[in-house]
Amino acid sequence: MLTRLSTHPFPKNHTAALVGVWTELQTLLQGVQRWGRFKGLGMEVREQDLVQHTLAITFLGATLIGRVRAHLPTIFDDRLVLTTLIVHDVGEALLKRDVSVTRKETSHDVAEYVAFCEFINKMPADMQLYYKTAFLLQFVLDENKWPLFDDDAQGILAELAATRHYEAVMFTITEHYDYIMFMIEHHENGNSYLLYEAMKTEIPIWPKLKKLLPAFGEIIFPPEVEAWLMEFRRLYEEAGGETRSTYDIVAAAKA
Repeated sequence: MLTRLSTHPFPKNHTAALVGVWTELQTLLQGVQRWGRFKGLGMEVREQDLVQHTLAITFLGATLIGRVRAHLPTIFDDRLVLTTLIVHDVGEALLKRDVSVTRKETSHDVAEYVAFCEFINKMPADMQLYYKTAFLLQFVLDENKWPLFDDDAQGILAELAATRHYEAVMFTITEHYDYIMFMIEHHENGNSYLLYEAMKTEIPIWPKLKKLLPAFGEIIFPPEVEAWLMEFRRLYEEAGGETRSTYDIVAAAKA
């Protein structure tokens, strides 16, 4: 019988480091479920792990960039934005958690960045810098978060703010749009509460996104879509839909 044992170990080099990261990424994101705050509310919510989220948001980002291409600088770096969309939640996966946007603090972001840096620390230095840069792009517009990151990260953030502003804007727009899309999916399937609840945090963000990129309010999120959402909210409340926050509902159930 022919042996199936490895008789020629692969050398410990940069290729081996890449194989390790490549292999782990394929299973790393699978077990971490999103939307934990909607669990136990007696509502049907589709399970979505970080693999599904990452694929969907990266596809969405590529689509949105294509739609507003004429409104972006000629030096806009598509690759950087798409890489950020791919890696932005790897830190959460490494820490085996998904923290709700309504509860997330800068300390969570920093811990995820540290975990991500450790994850890629065997890769070549130039690639480590590239992936750190991509990961940090998601925080460029939140300057209040910068001081809690280490000096190296703060330097990268400052450089990104000076040279890749529109890339940071497109990441932020894609992230918020992805959030709303998940809620619209559930509204279409009969669960309107998720969309109503999401609008509490999203409505205040819309003016900022329109200012950052006017094409957001013209192409990505045109007036007719915004008008529909506002009418949805009015009709939902008028019909007596649940308006309490998820946390208030859970607290009342436990009382």
